Amino acid sequence: FKSEGLELSIKGKVQLKPSIGESLLDVVLGLKLTENLKNQFGFLISAVAGGAREGEVSFQIKGKANSPSVQTF
Repeated sequence: FKSEGLELSIKGKVQLKPSIGESLLDVVLGLKLTENLKNQFGFLISAVAGGAREGEVSFQIKGKANSPSVQTF
């Protein structure tokens, strides 16, 4: 998904189970601010991501849907 000031990406796979909570996730969610949003809020995203990239953060979500592991990078 891409719009003015924001890019959102989702990569990976979801294995659905009869019980939604037992579904398995292996997904990377990426968020990137561009243009004015990056200038205004990029420092907040950088703080969440540990300062690696201004205005960008990625979340890796793995495990069962009812108790996933989430890592930020």
